[in-house]
Amino acid sequence: MHAAAAGLAALLLAAPAVATAPEQPVTVHLRLDERPHGSRAERARVRDLEYALMERLAGGAGRLVRDEWRDGFCVLHLAGPDARALWAAVEPAVRAAGPRPGSYAVLRAGPEGAPEERIPLGAGAVTPPR
Repeated sequence: MHAAAAGLAALLLAAPAVATAPEQPVTVHLRLDERPHGSRAERARVRDLEYALMERLAGGAGRLVRDEWRDGFCVLHLAGPDARALWAAVEPAVRAAGPRPGSYAVLRAGPEGAPEERIPLGAGAVTPPR
């Protein structure tokens, strides 16, 4: 191993671990049509929504982790330092995408087991006042 690389490795191993707060997840559950993975048009709309979310999250509120297609839903998994700030950043794009009735978002302010807030989406749904 090169001496400089060995020195860097020693510094990295000796550096104290930096404690970071766990990310807070937001999941957006988009109801699909009768097919398990939605229609071709729905899949294209979800892809467009994902691009819109990534643009909105470029400011640092969080990140799009992955999508999951199951049981007639597409679930978008997002994470960031503050679930409410993350939802505030993406909510306009999610609502503009016109989610079907039965769609919803879940905000969790902490690790697994922390309190969750379910927000209805779809026709006529509005975010309840806080």
